[in-house]
Amino acid sequence: MRNSKRWELKGKKMNMSSCNSIGMDCFVYLQNQVGCQKEDVQPTEETKMNTTKLPEEKIYLLDRVTQVYYEVHTPTLRRKFNLDPDPRPTTFKEMRERLEAGQFSLPSDDDYSCHRSGYIDLAYLRWQDPTKKEDLAGYDNARKSLKDLLTKARDAIVVKSVDEGLKVLQDFEALSFD
Repeated sequence: MRNSKRWELKGKKMNMSSCNSIGMDCFVYLQNQVGCQKEDVQPTEETKMNTTKLPEEKIYLLDRVTQVYYEVHTPTLRRKFNLDPDPRPTTFKEMRERLEAGQFSLPSDDDYSCHRSGYIDLAYLRWQDPTKKEDLAGYDNARKSLKDLLTKARDAIVVKSVDEGLKVLQDFEALSFD
């Protein structure tokens, strides 16, 4: 058995598998498997679960700051470092202008299997200026810095008052990557 350990509880021995750490889940598992009474299993100080609940306002702020990270800042950084293409043209006129200006790139045969279908669909075009090159290293550095800012914002929301947490969220939303 993987991660198998031998546990003893009131003289009853049993194997526990896939239990990464001793915690309340393990004690509940032991109670259910061994059939012991609640008073037989007493969690120690290290195994007690944190029962502190956050107010709903703070939970909302934590959710919002995470949402801003994933839905606003991450796509903005990806566009800044040319990892995502520009939006597709929405009209024929715009498509013609971008085609004439060369604001697209064609995939290589390795990127797409367009040769299998016998034709190249416009969906295969990458609508982006081919002179702009992807900067994956720059993106990774910027993403690490943004992730650090997210962690600091989440920490501040948890430990500060709700009003201060709202200010932290607003500051995080106002970040600019110019």
